[in-house]
Amino acid sequence: MTRMVRGRITEFTGRYDFLSPYYTACVHLRDGYPYPSLMHAYVASRTTAETIRAQIRRTPKRETLDYYDKQLLPSDTSWFQNRRLVLVDLLEQKFTRTVRLANLLIDTVPCILYYVSDDRYLGCSENGETGKNVLGNLMVDIRRRLIRGDLDVSGQLIGQQGVRETAPERTGVLLREDTIRITGVLRTNVGLVGSSYKGVC
Repeated sequence: MTRMVRGRITEFTGRYDFLSPYYTACVHLRDGYPYPSLMHAYVASRTTAETIRAQIRRTPKRETLDYYDKQLLPSDTSWFQNRRLVLVDLLEQKFTRTVRLANLLIDTVPCILYYVSDDRYLGCSENGETGKNVLGNLMVDIRRRLIRGDLDVSGQLIGQQGVRETAPERTGVLLREDTIRITGVLRTNVGLVGSSYKGVC
């Protein structure tokens, strides 16, 4: 079930599953290898050992990835100072690789995004009172930059009016979008596809 309470999105599932760091969307670290999700890359960024990174890249199960998340200690303590920059880079990749994901993120306006998680750095409690909610706050910042036209999405610079002029009606399934540029604004022809969409690296 997806929850949106008083302008807050607190569960990254269902209609908002694309907000989850576990959502399949190919991203890269500086090692040049593709990682199947933001969370895969974020966890792998803690180590420079290629054998461990390769194991993480090949991990299909969330439970196994969560195990690495809890057990893998950073190989360099500077990771704690740099992890926010790592997240910014990974989120920019995630939401600028396809116009589709950029549109879906923009569609969350004007909601605050609370990543409810036991990880009190990435996330927070459901009411937002405990935890830093860094992931949620960074996605709000990415959303703002997309709307302002500060980010280049799939080689197309988004204008101040955003990716589309009007948001399509929601029906509980994900969207397939074919985009063309008209008078400086990306207009979108929207078709419905199944809700089990998975990106590929």
